[in-house]
Amino acid sequence: MEKNNDTNLNRWVDDRLGTLRPETQWQPDPTRRFTQLREQLHRGKARRKRSLYIAAGIAGCVLLLLAFPATRTLADRYVSACVRLWAHFAASGSSLTYTEQHDRKVAPDFVLKDHSGAQVRLSDFRGKVVLLSFWDTKCAACKVEIPWFIEFQEIYRHRDFVVLSVALDKDGWTSVKPYIEENKINHRVMAGTDDVARLYSDFIPTALIIDRSGRIAVTHVGLCAKREYETAIEATINEH
Repeated sequence: MEKNNDTNLNRWVDDRLGTLRPETQWQPDPTRRFTQLREQLHRGKARRKRSLYIAAGIAGCVLLLLAFPATRTLADRYVSACVRLWAHFAASGSSLTYTEQHDRKVAPDFVLKDHSGAQVRLSDFRGKVVLLSFWDTKCAACKVEIPWFIEFQEIYRHRDFVVLSVALDKDGWTSVKPYIEENKINHRVMAGTDDVARLYSDFIPTALIIDRSGRIAVTHVGLCAKREYETAIEATINEH
């Protein structure tokens, strides 16, 4: 009985194999699979090599900037901002700092000229909520945030809110004025100095929300989410 079963099984297998046309018969192709694997490994190695070259290039530029006193402050500022940006995207936490009302410190006062030549004193804006930002025209993260600030100025201007920008370009108005016109900035922009910037932060971009009493309620460092700004602005405006 076993023999007959084996014979029938073999015949059935032979019949099935006989129905397969040679061109449709499946055959394993280990050569092709190894070729694909080798190509994947080569691509992965090339990506890693490119990443190393890019990292080395950035490090080299930073070291070159740090070698000269005139560019050391700028290099420090950009390196710090990059670290903050990486932390913002890599970590789950936010780079926003909120201070309770009883712990807030008065924002350091300053006087700077805006793009029209008029003097701007920060303390003159007591009674309003102020978004004070520090940036420059070459900062990539700043270019992301500036359209938001333009929008905030338009949305919240009827609610005792104002945006003030301090541009920290080394060549001052030479770069800043064309940038204001190109981006149709609708709030006051001042040409800042390192001394003023150091009163608040060594990083760009940095933005602070100052309450109606002139105290720092919220500090943003690095590129923050637009929704973080909106929430912070609303909360500060609604304070009593």
